[in-house]
Amino acid sequence: MSGDEKRPDEGAERDEAATPEEAAVTEGTPSAQKHVEAAPSPGTTAPGRAVQPGPWARVVQAARHRPTLTLLGGGALLLLVLSLIAAPLRLPAGVVSGMAGFTAVMMMVVGLRRLRLDPPTIGLIVAGMGFYAVYLGYTEYGERNYDGSAQLEYIEHIVTKRQLPPAAKCLICHHPPLYYVLGAGVYSFFKATRVAPPVVGLQLFSLLITLGLAVYGVLTARRLLTAPRLVWLATALLMFWPYSVHNSVRVHNDTLVSMLLVAALYHAVCWYQEDRARDLYLSAAMCALGVLTKSSAYPLIGLLLVLMGLRLFRAGGRVLLLKRGAVVIALLAASLMLNTLRKGQGESGGERGLCHRVLGSACSVSPASLMGNKPYNYLYFDVEGFLHQPYVLTDRDDSGRQLFWSHLLKSSLFGTHNKIPDRETAYELNRDVAGVMAALLLAMMTFGFVASASAPREGWRRFGVLILSLVSLVGFLAAFRILLPAPHHTDFRHIFPAVVPASILYAAAVGHARRKGRAIAPLGEGLCVAFLALSVLYWTPKWGLVLKWSHRLVPMQLASVERLVPEGSAWDRDGNVLFEGNHTLQFKLGKKDVHEIDLTVDSNDRYEISLEGTEGARTVFVGPSQRGPGMVRYIETLDPPAVGVRELRLRAVKGDRAYSLGHLHLR
Repeated sequence: MSGDEKRPDEGAERDEAATPEEAAVTEGTPSAQKHVEAAPSPGTTAPGRAVQPGPWARVVQAARHRPTLTLLGGGALLLLVLSLIAAPLRLPAGVVSGMAGFTAVMMMVVGLRRLRLDPPTIGLIVAGMGFYAVYLGYTEYGERNYDGSAQLEYIEHIVTKRQLPPAAKCLICHHPPLYYVLGAGVYSFFKATRVAPPVVGLQLFSLLITLGLAVYGVLTARRLLTAPRLVWLATALLMFWPYSVHNSVRVHNDTLVSMLLVAALYHAVCWYQEDRARDLYLSAAMCALGVLTKSSAYPLIGLLLVLMGLRLFRAGGRVLLLKRGAVVIALLAASLMLNTLRKGQGESGGERGLCHRVLGSACSVSPASLMGNKPYNYLYFDVEGFLHQPYVLTDRDDSGRQLFWSHLLKSSLFGTHNKIPDRETAYELNRDVAGVMAALLLAMMTFGFVASASAPREGWRRFGVLILSLVSLVGFLAAFRILLPAPHHTDFRHIFPAVVPASILYAAAVGHARRKGRAIAPLGEGLCVAFLALSVLYWTPKWGLVLKWSHRLVPMQLASVERLVPEGSAWDRDGNVLFEGNHTLQFKLGKKDVHEIDLTVDSNDRYEISLEGTEGARTVFVGPSQRGPGMVRYIETLDPPAVGVRELRLRAVKGDRAYSLGHLHLR
């Protein structure tokens, strides 16, 4: 950091600090009498005594001295009042949302200005948060989430029972309680005020946490990058990285632990640059809070200990560092002990018991779910497979789940999917977009390595903390997978804070190429802009337009769906024909008389069957059914029969975008 560069909070603290004379006036100390003309109080004759400011006058003075805090406090008070009166006054939801949104944006801008962020950076953060709000508009708590129902169950138990649930009550009830206790408070507030459904309130809470992560990430970028343009680039990467959108409104302890780890990273960078005890203690405190949220905070503890160890090799100050280190280690040890209190309950003895006490239910992996765990799985990268299939699926080897780097990079874009990609976002157009983004990601990584290859030693030292943090996070994930080689254990969500050092290091690579006058510098910026533009396109809700513009016929052979599929079978079982809303299945029949149609389709959708015959068109609708989940069988008798049917078409007209055909028999 250059010598004349301000710390992110210094300028704001000086601007809003009261002078000694102003403080004296506010408090009514004797020194105030030198600056305030004495005036006799009504009813008193004592000469020379200053008038004591009343409570309201003190509030006005405080507001003048600290206008930013006053505006933020006023905005928070307005939001509180709005939430309390919205339900009793039956204010329209649109009015409440508009007022709350405008107030929140104004508070955001004021707060970011206090941190001395420039307008382009503020604009990127506000735009990113606005885009997350759009994403919230079509995303329920259980969509594109992991263990969403169990996360909510933990919170609701605290709300209703006023105590933590037994560790064995749900899949994740052994987790440390910090996120869930905070979530229970948010849930109770929205339940009491009825300003929004409690679950939506939890998603808004996740948005607030995401804002905190973004702010700490941007402050870290500003501290390390030398040019505003590079800070803008890093900010854009952080805000519009596809998984940042994916993670922004999830009801999950991953959101809180990610924010705490980015905060810990910021203070670790500050401490390593300036050696101030406050930053060391704050970094340790954030790590401790992270451990009290989830075990994925372990890597930052390792980073902090490594940085302290490196400092011991410097001449001077070792005794003081050891004293500070003792405080840090005591704090971290206490948090680690608390982290393990609820884990492993019900497990006993041996390595399995120890694993459960350290990592919890992650150790409960079915042997059938285990994957390859050889050097090949960690050293080989399948470029062709990475580009051909942009989503990683937990039960398909051809999606890259067996290969550590393929799985990690794919999940850093769109997470880990189960048997099939998420139907609400992974439709045909978005799959094509995702494939292009996968290619751009590889191009960006190649650019970063090439541009950084000639970086001077000083540059490596400057970004050493970020490089170590990235190595620590990826190393933790690799160790996690080596210990327990299950599909979800390579998911990027476990190390989502890595997006911060990755974004900053990429921006630094662009800056280095630009300073050296290399022709590839504009290429690095262009790749980034294209990647982020496609990320916005991917997450923008556009299904209606896609359905209208991309409708097409999918030719099928009747022989391919002749095998009888029993009612109640899973809709995505092997052998079923899975199709999308813009697809119409087309069967050529020659000229066949049809008396009866026998088919199985997904039970919760409505389908249209069209028959083109010599006597004209016939249309039959089936579904949805109330007979339970999975596939349901329909036998439709045509009276009179359809004569000379040349073609049959099947399409979904309403449903959940996950459409399936099991068998189709025509009699």
